[in-house]
Amino acid sequence: MRFDSALLEQPPWSALTTTHSGFALGNGLARRYVPDIAPMAAVREVSEASLRALAALMKPRDVVGLFNGNPVAACEDLVITANKTVEQMVYQGSGTAPATGEPVRLAVADVPEMMQLAELTKPGPFSARTILYYWDHMSASAARAAWWRWRASG
Repeated sequence: MRFDSALLEQPPWSALTTTHSGFALGNGLARRYVPDIAPMAAVREVSEASLRALAALMKPRDVVGLFNGNPVAACEDLVITANKTVEQMVYQGSGTAPATGEPVRLAVADVPEMMQLAELTKPGPFSARTILYYWDHMSASAARAAWWRWRASG
């Protein structure tokens, strides 16, 4: 089965409307993760209506990351505080990397160590409930986060 790269055009939207819909707040125009899971949001399209719908999901001083391939302009209630480019790549080869280690299901007891790792590595938006994702321990001294961020059907 070939991965549908169209899902990467709007990763949070693809995830929040499919496999992560249980973590989503919103409607057909705008969605966001429940704030204590991740400060990420998405709009179906960059339009005034979608941005108004996103603003309606936020509280005063809320900050969300809005990942979109199209430029987004500030609107009445939303101010852009940062703008960054994210490069996405899809592996088109046929070989796979050898698996090392086994995925470990995280628990509440793992939160302090995960938060410390996130602070050191700055992987992007991360909060205490992000432990819903897997952490793949590569060795005693190094760990690699194997989060299922923006996991979408396909």
